[in-house]
Amino acid sequence: MTLLLAYLTTILAVGVMNRIVLVRLMHSSRPYFYVMSMVGVVCHEISHYLFCKLGKHQVTSVCLYDPKARKGCLGYVEHSYNTRSIYQVAFLPLIALAPLIVGNLVAYCFTIWLYPQVDLSLMFSRITVLLENGIAFDHIGQVLYQLSSSVAEIHLYLIEQSWVKYLVWMWFCATILYHAIPSRADFKGTYRALPIVFILALIVVRIGLPVHDIFNDMVSQHLFFMHIVIVVNVLLFIFTLIKRD
Repeated sequence: MTLLLAYLTTILAVGVMNRIVLVRLMHSSRPYFYVMSMVGVVCHEISHYLFCKLGKHQVTSVCLYDPKARKGCLGYVEHSYNTRSIYQVAFLPLIALAPLIVGNLVAYCFTIWLYPQVDLSLMFSRITVLLENGIAFDHIGQVLYQLSSSVAEIHLYLIEQSWVKYLVWMWFCATILYHAIPSRADFKGTYRALPIVFILALIVVRIGLPVHDIFNDMVSQHLFFMHIVIVVNVLLFIFTLIKRD
């Protein structure tokens, strides 16, 4: 529960930060806005498209990236489905959450490809242990310090390997995860799948599948990559302030 709370809080905070920074970039520096949006938006829409196909939805229109969009919608995937098909309806939440799933996977694969010598599983396990077993409101400062120290060790190690690779890694992960958080439009109609999701959850619990461990691994992994977005957000916000002055 603690890990889930930390995850939802982080997603909410990052979503607000992303919105503020991207709007400031859009008005102060269009080139930098495109640099921080193009790859991530394309990945976001491709993830929706792939899950639509997996869910046997009918894709009616696709726009992977539209830099001239006036209403803030830089891309979209329009699809339809048979409301009487349990399979297609059950895929609605997965289609909505596709950017989170695919974005996290892309960032992870890129990291292990760029840094095959880095054991990311150790970092993920540290996050899980700290948040699940060590967090308490009277010890929150200590937990945050330990998390920051662990993350800082990774960054220092990667910088020592190569500055160029480090900057490429930071940019790529940030631009992918900038747009990994689903929008409100992505969740349109997902309420229809709630009864099916509830039944599936009961079946999974009854069977005794190790969902808890799988969920913890996925959340810890995504929390690790989300911190990159937070760091880049702070740097970009400072940049927009300097550029405006």
